[in-house]
This record gives sequence, structure tokens and C-alpha cells, in this order.
Amino acid sequence: MRIVFIILLTCTMARLFAQERSLDTLNTADTARYHDQALYQYGLYLEPLIEVTPGPGGPYACDQIGFGLSYRRVSGGVFLSTFKGNYEKTLVFPNSFKLEYMFGGGYLGMQVLRINQFELDIRLNYGHGDMIWERTDSRADFSRDEFDLIKPEIQISGVPFRYLKLFITSGYRKIYNLSLTGTDSGEFSGFTAGFGLKAGYFK
Repeated sequence: MRIVFIILLTCTMARLFAQERSLDTLNTADTARYHDQALYQYGLYLEPLIEVTPGPGGPYACDQIGFGLSYRRVSGGVFLSTFKGNYEKTLVFPNSFKLEYMFGGGYLGMQVLRINQFELDIRLNYGHGDMIWERTDSRADFSRDEFDLIKPEIQISGVPFRYLKLFITSGYRKIYNLSLTGTDSGEFSGFTAGFGLKAGYFK
């Protein structure tokens, strides 16, 4: 599944970039109208994000750091997300265990609307990660399992000045391939919301 997604992501990005490049052959008037849809033609940026995500007894916060590239309306990048909640459960009496998880992945996005200094983007994220039950007294790993996720989302960005974009985001996260003792993938699936920024070079 991961290999298929990476191949599809690469092919889709290549096709979108090719379509964007083909617009250079338009006449001057058409190109000018098209440029009105993209505030900057190129971008290279870091993307820190704080996101509220579903979970058992939640919701909980996740910290995410990403790195992205954009060309006209098309964007793509990679990210790493870390669970920052505090969820404990007694799996083997009388010991208490704390849940930890982390995942990384990539995304493909497209800007669908721009009004003055505000932009609306749609994105599709894919990730793969590890989830662990850790003993609270000894911090030893008790049980571990891998999982996959997919998350379509929308982003609304404001551009206060050239090298910074502030955004809010909302999406739906689906966790699957998780069979860790004491967990249910459905508890980690659901709507998400967050805010972050893109700081870097835009031209």
C-alpha cells in the first residue's frame, strides 16, 4: 500500500507540474489572468503545525513539522507528527501504561481559490507510524504496532507578508492496519483541526 501510494503521489505531482508548465504557452493576456490565481510562483518552506486529533477519551493534541515545495498552485511535501496527549490505561493489573505514537508521511496539495491575500488549498496526506504502550513506572515498552493513515483536508491561509503564511486547517483522518492491544483504530479516526504557519522563501 505504501509503495502504491508513493508511486501514485509521484506520478500525480509530475502530471500537475507538467500541466502548470504547459500554461506558459498561453498568450500574454491568458497568462496574466492565470497568474492572478497564484500569489507566488515558487515556494520553499517549513511548516510547523499544532493539530487537535481524535483519540480514546480525547481529543488530543499533536505537534507536526513539515517541509514543502510549491509551484504555482501545486504543492507537495513531507511531515513528521508526534502525539502530545496523556492517555493511560491498565492493561495488566495493577500496572498502568501510557500510550505514545508518532507517524511520518507526505502530502500533495492544490490551491483552488485565492482572494486578495487569502488562499484556499485542498490536500491529501498519507502517513505511516508506530503506536506503543509504555509502562508508566519503568518507561519500558510493553506492546507496539504499526499503522497507516490517510487524511484529506482543506487549508485557509492568510499572507501577512512575503515570507510567511498563517493558516487554519480541517480534515478527516482515517487510521487503519492497527491491531495494538487495548486500542481500536476507530477511536483514532475522525475530524481534525489545527493552525500553523509556512515560513520560507516565496517568489
